[in-house]
Amino acid sequence: ALQLGLAPTPRLIDELADMANGFLVENNGDEKRLPPTSNKSSAAASLLERLSALLQRRAVQALLTPYAFPDLPTLRRELGAEPITQQINEGDLVLRNVLGLDSLPDWLVAPAGRLDQATLDDLRSIGGLGEHAFLSRASIESDAGPARSGCPELALSFACPVLVRTAQGPTTGFVADDGLQERLGDLVAEPHDRVQ
Repeated sequence: ALQLGLAPTPRLIDELADMANGFLVENNGDEKRLPPTSNKSSAAASLLERLSALLQRRAVQALLTPYAFPDLPTLRRELGAEPITQQINEGDLVLRNVLGLDSLPDWLVAPAGRLDQATLDDLRSIGGLGEHAFLSRASIESDAGPARSGCPELALSFACPVLVRTAQGPTTGFVADDGLQERLGDLVAEPHDRVQ
């Protein structure tokens, strides 16, 4: 009954696809081309195949991330909505072409969970994106009523479910559990240390 969401960053998937086709390596100014049959190229191809197979399982849902994982509110504020559209479209194209996804994922994972109302409104106008999203705690304003703010139930979880209202309609999503993420991040950063 376990359902998983997996957010492969399209830029990483693109790089792995390039590696699988063979690539150049440089060592002290000497360049050498590794063929697609090299161990490293084969490992990249194998990883892409396994990831694609994993995303075809019913219990695993692909999550959408922008191609190069930019900060979306900053991108919108500095350059407008068009670059966000380009980032989303390029990310979708890579996931379809390299991993064989049939359709655009329903859930958006914004870099660091940073989204603001204007960015969400722009995403909603791009084919309804942003209807479901993962958010950072700093991206949302809590309800004024103390009974309705925070997570309804405190539980050991990566996220807390929320509903965000924007001009283009509501966004349902999850807010990251910062404390738990920090503890898990410590495990990754120091794999030989035990985190209490």
